[in-house]
Amino acid sequence: MNKFSIKAVERLSGIKAHTIRVWEQRYGIVQPSRKQSKHRYYTNDDLKALLKVVFLYKKGHKIRSLATLDQEALDTLIQEQPNLSADLSLALMQAIEAVLDLDEVRFDRIISSLARQYGFEYTMVELLFPLLNRIGMMWLTDSVVPGQEHFTSHLITRKILKAIDELEGNKLQREGLVMMFNPQGEFHEIPLLFMHYLLRRNGYHTLYLGSNIAPATLESFCHRHQPTHLFVHMTANLQPADPASYLRHLSQQFTGVTIVSGGPVIRHLHFGSRRIVLLKSDDDLMEFSKDIFRFSAPAD
Repeated sequence: MNKFSIKAVERLSGIKAHTIRVWEQRYGIVQPSRKQSKHRYYTNDDLKALLKVVFLYKKGHKIRSLATLDQEALDTLIQEQPNLSADLSLALMQAIEAVLDLDEVRFDRIISSLARQYGFEYTMVELLFPLLNRIGMMWLTDSVVPGQEHFTSHLITRKILKAIDELEGNKLQREGLVMMFNPQGEFHEIPLLFMHYLLRRNGYHTLYLGSNIAPATLESFCHRHQPTHLFVHMTANLQPADPASYLRHLSQQFTGVTIVSGGPVIRHLHFGSRRIVLLKSDDDLMEFSKDIFRFSAPAD
């Protein structure tokens, strides 16, 4: 059984810790247990119950009324909400529950249903990346055991690989070659895989190197294949060099190549060089996948 701190519950539910405490004290919405140290903690069942309350609260229901309902009544009220099949907040809540329970069948059913309704790209951007962000924050606070984080990543990776396989008949007719990798020390491969899918779907040639790529390996492949673009995704700053220095080094080493980077650690960066392109938003990433040469520039 997992034991969640109130900070962890805040991150997964999207409700401030102060508000959660008020709900507990005034209305009895979940009652956390306490460790010997007197610090409160929440169980899987506590968290799932709170997620249901939060969902209904955001739909306009009063906390005072929700506090009088048991879990069966909350479930019934959720099912009575309009446009339920198209509700992303419900899908996110259910996906989190499936992760907490390591329920692969339910997780797959949720994702597959949404993908059929809205398409794979929409499901990735609007559901799976937000889910990964929340699970990732929980993992950093030791509130989610590694197995749950790996469970989520494995299932999402499998979905992306299946989508890539289904593109096998697509013709790669557009000019350019994008070499894709995570730098040495970086193992968060899902965003890189998703960009690989997007580029292939839009007809671009890609060379996918994967994660934890050493400088010597990168240099060897670049010399052999002569890419027009290097796409590097950085989720965490785990390298000896900081992200800005690393990107500058790439632009100096590969002078005829446009360096393109995405990921959380680059969002605060700014460069004067026109050959280093930063994709700081989902829209930027999607636009790059549609027209890579819009993001190309001549050498300085």
